[in-house]
Amino acid sequence: MNRRNFNSTITAGGLALAAPVSCGDTRRPHASTDLPLHFIYETRLLDPAGALPSWCAQASRSYAITGDVTPVWYHELHRHWERRSISTGGLTYEAEFFVLKTLARDYDYEVTVERYDGDRVRWLLEPRSV
Repeated sequence: MNRRNFNSTITAGGLALAAPVSCGDTRRPHASTDLPLHFIYETRLLDPAGALPSWCAQASRSYAITGDVTPVWYHELHRHWERRSISTGGLTYEAEFFVLKTLARDYDYEVTVERYDGDRVRWLLEPRSV
């Protein structure tokens, strides 16, 4: 299945989106733009107390996922990426990051931060400079 078919499939699926968690409006230090940050995190990577990663405090919106980024993509990210209006960061497993990194190419986004710890990835996707 290519990316365009994937986009059509998830559009037809109408999956429910998990409620976003608010993380304030502060700016993050490592971004190359001043765009708002939307943060995606894998709930299975949280510490035992369920504390959000510190990077979340720098996000204007945050989304919890458990193995499937499709609802966040369909209901939130793709419309922002079409307008190039946000940066998107995350703490996910490699598989979820791969999906977003692949989709990012179609929307002229690029990886500006990518740190691996085994199969866990901390990442930042931003619109390419014009």
